[in-house]
Amino acid sequence: MKLGNNFKRDSGKALYMNFSDPLEMIILETSKSLVRNKTDGKGISELPGFATYTPPFEEIEAIAKPFQKYKNVIVIGNGGSITSFKGYYQALFGKHSNDKQAFFVDTGEPDELNRIAQAATPQDSVVIPITKSGTNTQMTESTLFFLNKRYPMLGVTSKQSGAMREIFEKMQIPYLDHPSIGGRYSGFTPTGLLPAHLCGINIKEMFKGAEAMYKKCAPNSPLQENPALTISTICAELDQKGYDQIFMPVYSKKLEGFITLFMQLLHESSGKNGKGQTLIGVGAPESQHHTNQRFFGGPQNMIGLFVRVEEQDDYTTEITVDDKLKNIPYRNGTLGALDGISYADSHSFEYLGTSTDATNNKIPHMTLTVKKVDPYSVGEFVALWHYIAVYSSVLRGADPFDQPQVETAKDIAFAARNAKKGI
Repeated sequence: MKLGNNFKRDSGKALYMNFSDPLEMIILETSKSLVRNKTDGKGISELPGFATYTPPFEEIEAIAKPFQKYKNVIVIGNGGSITSFKGYYQALFGKHSNDKQAFFVDTGEPDELNRIAQAATPQDSVVIPITKSGTNTQMTESTLFFLNKRYPMLGVTSKQSGAMREIFEKMQIPYLDHPSIGGRYSGFTPTGLLPAHLCGINIKEMFKGAEAMYKKCAPNSPLQENPALTISTICAELDQKGYDQIFMPVYSKKLEGFITLFMQLLHESSGKNGKGQTLIGVGAPESQHHTNQRFFGGPQNMIGLFVRVEEQDDYTTEITVDDKLKNIPYRNGTLGALDGISYADSHSFEYLGTSTDATNNKIPHMTLTVKKVDPYSVGEFVALWHYIAVYSSVLRGADPFDQPQVETAKDIAFAARNAKKGI
């Protein structure tokens, strides 16, 4: 990919960078200095573990087979143990999955545990506790809640150590090994793939998309050919200019489920040593009714990273306005202006309104477009963000793979439990 063939100026204000399908990114209001490769592999001496890992597909299929009969899948976990599958399920439920209902347990709140237990009984549900360390107290407590109610279980945890491993073995619960890959990067390990497989998602096709994106984003790729490095470099440059927040409206209900994962990846990886941008992910166009005000009217320290889907499954359903209603005054015209417009086009116009407004106000922003939501493109999308997290950390001199403050909070919370019992 050569610079001259893929960048062009629009009225002297915009740069467009087109990547091969199914991902396209439009870069606006950026400086010329951003086209150079600032990292040149700096801080990354070898490929990250997530980019070299091959999932154990046969093991996943074998362990899941006896549990396919259950119509509900209850996943217990926190952070990276649950956020990837949350995104997969919301993106691919329906056309690209079976009819299983997924429930997500990421809290020990008793009312929520009881609500799920009432909706998904032991007779029609399988519970999947997922933890890398095996010592996450909150998810351990939630596991005990369902274990005491005699729910069928299978799990994912480290085979090397941890209390959860001992629980599984003593209670004869089948489980898969959680590899030595950080939870937030573990979406293409059994952590994300086991529950996805149970829900009928094509995990092999999803991994193919991930592999393709990992190759594009490898450390030895030049900036102009590396979408993750490009996005991270632009954000880092603008961070130095005072843009320390990223507003990410997601113009797709299917992709909204990834907001928490992407916030986790960026915050937990690069938010260290007093550095790192804050990612504010919001569902759109709903965000236009609240956070747009902050984006346009608040302090000018926020850049936009818009996420949208180019192709909807339904382009035939149109807005119909009864003849009796067409002459009703509406904004700067009449209600009849809506008649005959497809709902797909109308949705795209909402995104266009915000992005055009940002261009007119000279607010730095990017648009990341997924061509169409399917297992392959979802794999690409998540893999892209894995590398965005790595490069965002490296550019700030941070370790992309540790999370010291997260562990500190867990230690304090467990000490409070001991104090409650007088230990």
